[in-house]
Amino acid sequence: SPTKVKKAFTKGIKSAGQVYEVGTEEAIGIIISKLKEKFII
Repeated sequence: SPTKVKKAFTKGIKSAGQVYEVGTEEAIGIIISKLKEKFII
């Protein structure tokens, strides 16, 4: 049986990520600051 599709769309484009070469403590700080920046926490 055919499926009814109202709209078909592509997913939004995400921006490229960033790679950091840092230690664990510094990485935690970067993660927390980025989350605060985006108002997630």
